[in-house]
Amino acid sequence: MSLDKEEFKRIIENVMSNYRINLSEMLDYAHNRKIRSEIENIIYGIFM
Repeated sequence: MSLDKEEFKRIIENVMSNYRINLSEMLDYAHNRKIRSEIENIIYGIFM
């Protein structure tokens, strides 16, 4: 089962607005999973 992009974006927005997260660790993890550019685009879309 995989998440669609909108659901994933809602989860990330919720986490980022309600909890402290280590963004560099999250991006390192995303890099290791080969999804860093997708995560960066989502994060960019949240803040811009």
